[in-house]
Parts: sequence; structure tokens; C-alpha cells
Amino acid sequence: MADDLAHQLFQLSLTGQSYGTASLTGSSTRLPARGGRRGGRGRPAYQAYAVFVGRRAGVYLNWCCDAQVRGVRHNSYKGYESRADAYGAFDIAQARGLTFSCGDNVIRVAQVAARVRLDLDDLPLCMAFVDDEVGITMAERMSFWYVVYKGTQPGVYRTYHEVQLATTGLADAQHDSFRAREDAIAAFTTALERGNVYKFMRA
Repeated sequence: MADDLAHQLFQLSLTGQSYGTASLTGSSTRLPARGGRRGGRGRPAYQAYAVFVGRRAGVYLNWCCDAQVRGVRHNSYKGYESRADAYGAFDIAQARGLTFSCGDNVIRVAQVAARVRLDLDDLPLCMAFVDDEVGITMAERMSFWYVVYKGTQPGVYRTYHEVQLATTGLADAQHDSFRAREDAIAAFTTALERGNVYKFMRA
């Protein structure tokens, strides 16, 4: 059942994203390694970068990923000390429908092509990743539960990073945080009942 939900989320994430997205099977954009860029004084060099929102989403093995985010106002990327961590983080984000490639039309990141109102029938899909092993590992020291009411993938999340990917650049995006899991789920369920949850499709 979880695999089916993950597949559905992945298919939903492809809407409006025909440019350069990596596949769920892990065939992310791979470039020849030329050494990482240091993350700061005394910090080890990054071995790979995951571009979550940019000209071409994927994993890059050197700082040429800069070309994928330069000029993209609402870009999202992160450096990792191992290639495995970068590929793992990217595949997780993509499976959740949280990556986006805008190509050369950089304003697409902030444009919404369509809005789909969700209802209670969509609750299982929106909750698909809350209790999976990956989500738990990503938020080992979590102190909040997060709810995305309006964004590219509404639902309940364990990390703010996922919330950012679901809402970055979208003027009408809406999210909130809660101390308790039950409060987050209750708030999201109520919003579904009232017709206040929308899935945005980027242009």
C-alpha cells in the first residue's frame, strides 16, 4: 500500500515538470566529479550537491550546480559530504513530489498553472510519508510537526525542509507548525473537511 501511495505521489509531482527531472529509480543528473567546494572555514568539502528547485533538478558532483540555481530567485539546493547522502536526499524529495525544474524560464518557480482542491478522500495520500522510516530518520531531533495546507504537495511533515520545498516561491502557499502530532493531523483533517486544502501545480 505504501509503495502504491509513493508511486501516486511521484506521478502527481510530474505534472508540469517535463524539463530535466531525475527519475524515481535514481537516474539523477550525474556529472563528472571534480572535487567539492568547501562549506566554510574548517568544514570538509562537499562531495555532491542536490538541487531540489532550479533550472534542472538533480544531483551534481561539483559546484557547477551553481549554474542551475543562479538567477532562480526561489531556488533550493544543499551540499552533502557524501554522494550517497545527496542522492538519497534528492530521491526522497522527488518521491514526495517536492522537486521542480524550471528550465530557462526562471519565473515558472513562482507561477501556479493550476490549483486542485483536495478533500477527505485524499487524506491517505497526503499522510503517506509521515511514518515511513525515511521521514523518521530525517527528523531525529524534531520539535515540531508541520502542515502544508496549500502547496505543491499538501500534507503533514516532520521536517521544515520539506515544507520549504512544497511552498517556496508560491505567494498563496500556506503552512503551519504544531508541537503535537495529533494537533497537526487534526488541523489538516479539519482543513480538508472545510475545503481549504489545495494542491498547486507549478507552471
